Amino acid sequence: MENYLGRIVYSRKGRDRGKAMIVLEMVNEQYVLVADGELRRVENPKLKNLKHLKISDLTDEETVQVLKTGAYPGNHIIRRNLKELSADHATSGKEV
Repeated sequence: MENYLGRIVYSRKGRDRGKAMIVLEMVNEQYVLVADGELRRVENPKLKNLKHLKISDLTDEETVQVLKTGAYPGNHIIRRNLKELSADHATSGKEV
């Protein structure tokens, strides 16, 4: 089972299609809990099937460090890091 903690993912299905989120927890081999810090806050993360997500190669290291302590990062941290990582990724010309 691959570890996706802190990974930036994009929803392929549902009302949140195309939305960038961060993986907060691996539920099992098929499901993860994700949040974007805005509509999907860390207090109420979304349960998503991995096959409904496009997994990027970007990882939010700050979130990973907080998750390793057993806590969730603040919503403001997730929003800020998603914005920064998405902007950096878009300007680097890499395909997601």
